[in-house]
Parts: sequence; structure tokens; C-alpha cells
Amino acid sequence: MTVVEGSPVNETCRCGLSRRNLARNRGKNELNAGYAADGYARLKGIGALCVTYSAGSLCATNAIAGSYVEKVPVVLINGAPSIKKTLTFEQTGYSSHHFISGRETDRQVFEYITAAAVRIDSPDLAPMLIDYALTQCITERRPVYIELLEGIFRSWISRSAWS
Repeated sequence: MTVVEGSPVNETCRCGLSRRNLARNRGKNELNAGYAADGYARLKGIGALCVTYSAGSLCATNAIAGSYVEKVPVVLINGAPSIKKTLTFEQTGYSSHHFISGRETDRQVFEYITAAAVRIDSPDLAPMLIDYALTQCITERRPVYIELLEGIFRSWISRSAWS
């Protein structure tokens, strides 16, 4: 998996990769990570990348759009701020450099260039939504977008068979 480090993505990737035998290939930026995942998928059958919300994921759109057009199965995992942080941004008007506007901005963008775009904001729904996205990726041979809110992955792992 190609990883570009950033605040919310750190928890998501560190937590998931530490429990599995997955190698991290740190990309220089999200666009390059997207192309690396595309190339890996062309060689091995499926690729993945893990990026940070907004600034990171939107940088990867060109690579993901190319994968979509050429039917290359790539999984883009986006580490997003928690609901609490998002509400704080909305209520105070404060915005971090990774937050554009609204909770659905990234997911909405990727709806147009992926076979499935899911936002996981509940640990209870995580298995079903991840299964749906991966099934679409494999059967449609197109990229998928999985947005994991900060804290969700750790909560889901602690309740699952991975723990």
C-alpha cells in the first residue's frame, strides 16, 4: 500500500498496517501515490493508497480518474477528521488546511470517478461498507473510495476479530 502521511491518515494506516503483513511504500505526494497504486494494480491485480482528507485525496483525483477510465482496480483509503472535529470546524468557522467545506466534499468528488464511494462514520457499518466497496472494485475493475473517519478504524478493530 502506498501511504502519504498526514494527521487523520496516520491512525488509519498505522492501526491497520501494524496488524497485517502489508508493506508501506511512502509516496512523495498523493498524485504519485495514486500512480504507484495504479501501476501496482496493473501488475498484481489490485492496488491501494492511503491519503489525508481534502488536500491529500483531491491531489490524487487525476490518478484515480485515469484508473477509472482504464478500468484499473485501485482502493483509495482516505483518513478524515472525526465528526467532533468536523462539527467544530463548521460551528466555529475555523478550518484546517485539510478541510474545504462540509462533511461530504471528498466523497462527492469521488462519486464521479469511482465504482463506489463510501463514508464510514460508524464502526457497526464498517464491515458492510468495506465489503461493498471492495466487491465493486473487483467486479467492476474500477477504483473505489473509502473514507474512514478518525477514531472509527480503531473502534472497529477493537470490536472485530483482528483484536
